[in-house]
Formats: sequence, structure tokens, C-alpha cells
Amino acid sequence: MKIIMTAMAALTTLCSYGQKVKDKNVPLLAKTTFTHQFAQAKNVKWENENENTFEASFVMGETEYSTLIDDSGKWIETEIEISRNGSPEEVLESIRKELEKGELTYEGQFSENGTIIKKETAESNERG
Repeated sequence: MKIIMTAMAALTTLCSYGQKVKDKNVPLLAKTTFTHQFAQAKNVKWENENENTFEASFVMGETEYSTLIDDSGKWIETEIEISRNGSPEEVLESIRKELEKGELTYEGQFSENGTIIKKETAESNERG
């Protein structure tokens, strides 16, 4: 019986990641960090990213964001979806160079000067 209860507890824990979390259940330190960095955020929705990391999805102005903050209040990353027209020229140039290599970038992180920090790619199909 103890083994079954332990397995059920583990399964419940695993299933809770990626689940919506009510604002009142987000650790105070995580919410404090979020409020300081994103004071203008609207429509904030929280989820468990993993055991001690929370993701907040929100809107500022007309732009959608998501950010990861751990339960100790440490900011991890922020993602923003931008259109091609909203991308700095340095970032667009980095993307052009990747495409010339025959790679198609699905997701990338760039520094302010356009250097690729992280990317997830798949080989592009050759077109005849």
C-alpha cells in the first residue's frame, strides 16, 4: 500500500508541472520579482514550469511576454515574440547568415548586438 501511495504522489507531482497556478499560490518572492520587473503587466497567468520555477505569461502594451522566475525570486529568462519588422537589423542579419548555411532557426536567443546565444534548428529542405 505504501508503494502505491508513493507512486501516486510522484505521478501527481509530475502532472502538476505545466499546470495553471492561482496567483495566491505563487511564492511571494517570485511575485515580488515579477512585479518589480514588469510593473505594467496585464492579464498575468501563472504556471508551474517545474518543481521550483514558475512561468508568468502576460501582456504589456500590445506585446505578449512570458518569463521564468524561481521560487526564491531569481529571474531566469524572458521571452518576447517579435515580428520581422520589429526585429533589430543585427538580429535579422544573424538569421540571414544561418539561412545561408542551410539551417532554419525555429527559436533563437540573441544578444543586443545580434550574436546568437542559443538556437534550436532543423535542416531546411532543399528547393529545386
